Amino acid sequence: LLARVDGGGNTDTLKLAGADLNLDLTQIDNGRIQDIEIIDLTGSGNNTLKLNLNDLLDISTSTNFLKVIGDTGDKVDIELSNNAF
Repeated sequence: LLARVDGGGNTDTLKLAGADLNLDLTQIDNGRIQDIEIIDLTGSGNNTLKLNLNDLLDISTSTNFLKVIGDTGDKVDIELSNNAF
């Protein structure tokens, strides 16, 4: 279970350290992860980030900016249903 992650001020990174990890922000309550500007998927390989527009807006409350770093085998799934782009 994820209690809460709050990066606070400045630029903060959430790093997935390992292989075959899946960070599904669509399944985590909004507000549980806040003030993170970078998600780093470059663990041991094949990590996945899944998110939607609401997750993007909630994760970095001050900038609404998210940088995702990945390497070969990593992927980002953006859920478009129920969100207007």
